[in-house]
Amino acid sequence: MERRFPMSDAFSGFLGGRSARSPKPWWWLVCLRVSAAGIFSTPLLMGQPVGLTAIETGGPVVRSVDFPAVSLGEGRYEVRVGFETDERPATRFLADSFTISLAGSSPDQVITVATLDTFGVSLAPSNPGGQPLDPSSIRLESVPLLAPPRFSVAVSYRLTVDLPEALRGRYQTLALDFFDNQNGVGSRGLVAGPAEVVPEPSMLALLGSGLGVLACIRRRIRRHR
Repeated sequence: MERRFPMSDAFSGFLGGRSARSPKPWWWLVCLRVSAAGIFSTPLLMGQPVGLTAIETGGPVVRSVDFPAVSLGEGRYEVRVGFETDERPATRFLADSFTISLAGSSPDQVITVATLDTFGVSLAPSNPGGQPLDPSSIRLESVPLLAPPRFSVAVSYRLTVDLPEALRGRYQTLALDFFDNQNGVGSRGLVAGPAEVVPEPSMLALLGSGLGVLACIRRRIRRHR
């Protein structure tokens, strides 16, 4: 008894109902190998989302963590950030804070993008010794919370940064700096990569060409019946 697999049946049906065991002309095999190699040898996605990282009070005064900087091309970077706290704004109060920077190969190349704390968000804050950044080059959008909140006040944003041409191509890392004022009131900072995954243009072109080759195979099989 002939043993048949569902995938083989579906594929032979697409080709026009020929049995998976029937002989195929040489051009059929060549076209199939070329289309499969073209589609599956290319990465499907670029700008893939990066997992969530959280830094919370209860440790040293300052903690620093590196995070991959996701470039969307043409000097544009995007990251999702969040801040949660039980602190309340008050005068003469040094609050817990979470700062996100683009880190270059040396301290003078650091670009401070934003600082979040109980007072709100500060875009392109003062950055002595580093690279200045025009706040208008940063777009801030509210997004759903990155994780279930653990503290009473919680916000999340998408930060999109457009670097000037002179600074493009230098940055692969985000520096995350969390300041804990050690007052016993909890806070945490969160960061994640872009939520959307962008299809690579070359992949779309290869996928289209692969489907075109399969359609051509089907027409040739019908013609040679």
